[in-house]
Amino acid sequence: VAIIIIFTCIWWVIFFISLPIGLDFEKEIEEGHASSAPKNPKLLKKTIITTIISILMTIIAFYLVQIKFWANILKF
Repeated sequence: VAIIIIFTCIWWVIFFISLPIGLDFEKEIEEGHASSAPKNPKLLKKTIITTIISILMTIIAFYLVQIKFWANILKF
């Protein structure tokens, strides 16, 4: 259960970091549209990349915790 929580936290942090990357804005703004609205936010691509990075970071975090756990046991 803990690994799912760690993965979820890492995923959301990386996703929010990736949101402003690579945005294109409309040069001609139509009436009723926000000037800050991106033309194509590429959410699917960002979601896939975020998931891959989060999986790798979760595996690294898991193994670091396991190494520390076994190092403490072997001290005794």
